[in-house]
Amino acid sequence: MSKNLKTVDIYTTLEKSNEKQSLYYRTDHHWTTKAAEIAFKQIAANMKIDTSKINHKTYAVTGDFQASELDGEMLKITN
Repeated sequence: MSKNLKTVDIYTTLEKSNEKQSLYYRTDHHWTTKAAEIAFKQIAANMKIDTSKINHKTYAVTGDFQASELDGEMLKITN
């Protein structure tokens, strides 16, 4: 691995988060929007990028949400 390559420990960041219950969709292995925001902020902080002026718009997940199963097949999630 290159000496110039820097890594960010997102796993620890998410584990320390107060949002543990909403980091992954309950029927899927992908991060929720909240988890992605937490990861983004940690990566930006490591890169010394000011995120204080960024507005995050959150969208509710609905019954039309499409998620992938671990094997790559698409799964229609219904509530």
